[in-house]
Amino acid sequence: MFTQFSNSHSTTFSLNLRNEQMKKTLMAAASMVLISISTLAEDTNQINVSAGYQSAAEIFAYGNKTQQVKKSLEDAQYELIECRENMIYYFVEPSENLYKKSSYTCTYKIPALDRPFDSDYAELSINIFYNKNIMLHNEGNVSLRYWTIY
Repeated sequence: MFTQFSNSHSTTFSLNLRNEQMKKTLMAAASMVLISISTLAEDTNQINVSAGYQSAAEIFAYGNKTQQVKKSLEDAQYELIECRENMIYYFVEPSENLYKKSSYTCTYKIPALDRPFDSDYAELSINIFYNKNIMLHNEGNVSLRYWTIY
């Protein structure tokens, strides 16, 4: 009888432990959703809706904030290596008129003339938003990060 009580008690304990782990996992997932929603809300408030573009490539070529960052990279002698667009696929089209469509990322490098093994890199990231009302893309936050490989 004692072993049966012990087994049922340990089973109950492990079930409670699993429930606690599930609760923590669900709470973490819910907080991540809330963080991403609040981040999206902050981004849309800072967008210049009057400046619309046909594509993400046009934003890279003509966007105001993007041009300022590209100019600073050119002045520092960085050369463009590649650009790629990372699309966001929604299960259902967002109900907001302005929503994040993708991020456009470009990698730059300073040519290593006298340092064959050292390389300085920069990565330009642009948040691309789509405006359903005017059917154009808008430039969101533009960020830049640097790193060196030895």
